[in-house]
Amino acid sequence: MKGEMRLDDLRVEIDDVDDRIHDLLMRRAQIASMVGESKRKQAGDGAPRLFRPAREARVLRRLLARHHGPLPRAVVQDVWRAIIAGNLLLQGKMIVAATPGVSARLARDHFGSCVGLQEAPAAGAALDAVSQGRAAVAVLPFPGCPASDGSAWWPALAEHPGLHIVGQIPVFRSASSPTAALVAEQAPEPSDVDVTLVLASAATLPSGDDAPAVLATATRGEGTLRLVALGGYVPAVPRWAGPEARIAGVVAAALT
Repeated sequence: MKGEMRLDDLRVEIDDVDDRIHDLLMRRAQIASMVGESKRKQAGDGAPRLFRPAREARVLRRLLARHHGPLPRAVVQDVWRAIIAGNLLLQGKMIVAATPGVSARLARDHFGSCVGLQEAPAAGAALDAVSQGRAAVAVLPFPGCPASDGSAWWPALAEHPGLHIVGQIPVFRSASSPTAALVAEQAPEPSDVDVTLVLASAATLPSGDDAPAVLATATRGEGTLRLVALGGYVPAVPRWAGPEARIAGVVAAALT
């Protein structure tokens, strides 16, 4: 009987905690709505920049750094991703274009079940949806990841200077996890612990300790195009990358 009474007491306490969590969720949603209104005022006649993957990575990194106890860290990510995704929808309409399969699944996991997800038949169609304003972000296989089908969509970034890889999902991931790139028509932002991606056509790359990691290569009419990864946030193209090189994007380093 004493054990049953103790169990009832614990359930009452859980109900009380649930109520407090719910109250805070509702308050967070109110604040998110105010943030959205502030973004719209700052944008003026232009489209507000609602999607901030670097900011989201900083939020998750801070929470995971303070996390302790038996609750798995992956659960913390899932909970806060759902909260962030839901609050993002309060700020404005969010359409995501993704290729079928793994990328579409990762998009749904990251942005939530309520986001407007459009499956594009190919990567080019997803990129067109973003560049033409029909989607806020394209979700495509991350170059060089195990789940990539080998199709090189990323050279198209050389012809679309407004498009950048602004994130990699899931943020909390292992080296063997299938991952996807978030491509948006906005400048990438640093999240404090980053990897900068550079499109380079230079015939030679630095060697030794200065050698960058080559994520993927593609052959074009004028030669070989490489997507290389540089540790940290690099705002300007390195000299060795060649005169036609450009910053392809910035992604937050993996949270594990």
